[in-house]
Amino acid sequence: FSGFYSVESLHEIMGTSFLGAFEFSEAVREFEQAGKMVHVLLADPFLIHIKDCHDCDYEKAGAMTMTKLDLARELVKLEKEAGTSSPRQAEACYKLGNACYNLTDFGNNWSATRYYWSPPYYVEWVRDKPDTAYDDCFKALGYYNKALTLTKDKELAARCCFMASKCEQNMFYTSNDYGVDAAGDARKNAKYRTYFKILKDKYADTQFYKEAIGECTYFKHYLAKGK
Repeated sequence: FSGFYSVESLHEIMGTSFLGAFEFSEAVREFEQAGKMVHVLLADPFLIHIKDCHDCDYEKAGAMTMTKLDLARELVKLEKEAGTSSPRQAEACYKLGNACYNLTDFGNNWSATRYYWSPPYYVEWVRDKPDTAYDDCFKALGYYNKALTLTKDKELAARCCFMASKCEQNMFYTSNDYGVDAAGDARKNAKYRTYFKILKDKYADTQFYKEAIGECTYFKHYLAKGK
C-alpha cells in the first residue's frame, strides 16, 4: 500500500477523512503533515444561497487559494467562538453551519471530504452512517439552530431558519420517507417543515423572508398550501 502513496499523500487522505467526520483539530494535524499535497477548495465554503448553485460558486471562486488545511484551521477557530459567550457567538455558529452544509453532498465543497461522487453508494451509506459530511445535514442543522437561538438580529435569524429548513429538506431526501409519494413528496411531507413554519410565524417582516418567497418554490408552495 505504502509503495503507491507518499507519506504526504497518506496524511492528506487522513486529513480528508477527519474533515468528513467534522473532527477539525485532527484534520489540521494531518493536513499540516501533508505539505503541498493538501488540496485547494473548489469554492468559498462559507458562501450560501437560497437556491444551491454550485456552478455559480465555482465560477465566483476563480483562482481559489484556500486549502483544506486553511478551512480546517478556520473551523477550529470558529468552534471556539461558538462555544464562548460573546457578541460573535451566533455569527460563528452560522458560519459553521454554512461550512458544514457545504461539506455535504448538497454543498459546494463535497469534494473536500472525499475523492469521488457516487449517488447509489452515497444514499445507502448515509442511512447507516450518521454524523459524517456525507449525511443529511445533521451537523449543519445543529449550528443553524444554535445561531437561531442566540442571535438578536432578525435578518440573521431568518437566514438561519431558512438554512435549517434546507437541512430538513435534505434529511427528507436521504430518509426512508422519500419516494413514498412520488407525485409530490418533496413538497408535501409535513414532518420536514418545522422551520418553514417558524420562518412564516416569526420572521415574515424581514427582508430575507421576501427574498425566500421570490426564490424558493418549496417555501412558496408551503405558504400557499400550509404544508
